[in-house]
Amino acid sequence: MRRITGVRRLLVVSVLALVVAVPGVAGASASRGAAPGTKLTFSTPGFQWLNHQGGGQYYIWNVGDYWRQSFTATGLTSINRIKFSLSFDNVLCSSNPGCGSTVQVNVIVNGHTLAHPTFVEGQDSFITRVISLPTPIPGPDYMVEFLETNQVPLGNGSVSLYINGPSYVVIGSA
Repeated sequence: MRRITGVRRLLVVSVLALVVAVPGVAGASASRGAAPGTKLTFSTPGFQWLNHQGGGQYYIWNVGDYWRQSFTATGLTSINRIKFSLSFDNVLCSSNPGCGSTVQVNVIVNGHTLAHPTFVEGQDSFITRVISLPTPIPGPDYMVEFLETNQVPLGNGSVSLYINGPSYVVIGSA
């Protein structure tokens, strides 16, 4: 067996370090050599929802409305990446097609705002890429919240999150 020295050794070590450092997500899309993620599913009884005007179950359309859940004892002392996959009932503009209304939310984990997705008319699911965090968020407990930041005009609809299976986040640490 031939010994690798000098520049070749440095190149091999650099490539191996890069492969190990790339964060992946559990499942078919996981990067080889990456730490597996932990899937946290939004579900009853722990799922919380607030709509300031009442309305149908899990529907949001007002500033300050939210979907959230606290996940305890995840086994992760900190996370530095998150991916979310949401499935929802979208009735934006259902009685006024083409109205242009959106639901905009902040994704917040343990008080840290991480992303600002927008739900638009006709969209029924939202899947993100992995969001890498500049600073790890300490755990092992994580409060994941989607907080609405805009007001949908009266009569222009809302969005309701499907829970108990189809909506989840995957958190992890590379």
